[in-house]
Amino acid sequence: MGKYIFDTNCFYQIKFEHLDKLNLDNNKYFVSLAQYIELKNKKIDASFSKERKERVLKTFFILDKEKLPSESFFLGDLVAGVLGNSKLGTRDIYQDFKKELDNKKLEKNNHIDSLLVEIAVSNEIIFVTNEKKIISIMTKYYPSLIISLSEFKKMYLK
Repeated sequence: MGKYIFDTNCFYQIKFEHLDKLNLDNNKYFVSLAQYIELKNKKIDASFSKERKERVLKTFFILDKEKLPSESFFLGDLVAGVLGNSKLGTRDIYQDFKKELDNKKLEKNNHIDSLLVEIAVSNEIIFVTNEKKIISIMTKYYPSLIISLSEFKKMYLK
């Protein structure tokens, strides 16, 4: 049995029929509060229909999936760390990873990606993503805790 947490962008790339398969396998799938808030607040558009939003939320948040708190708390940042759903961690993993991400390309969601990586590393959960910069950094420091979405699909979503 594997333990996985998906980069939020993967939720938009998994086919409907594959969402059902995730509920039937023996793996454990985790979501963070930050992801839940992001998905709940995601606006409906051409890339994210109302049906897809409902299906993703149902698959990852209702059907025996577990919410994980972020490892670090950020005062004033409701997405990154909400009191009662965040730990008062050391933030070492977060800060080191975010610095590497920012050096590759400064983006507004680097702090969320860094929190997800921190959750994955701190809890020994495999992080699934399609972002090459994240795969590159994770492969360098935590090679056993990273897999691309395409590799994950080959393994579990045939």
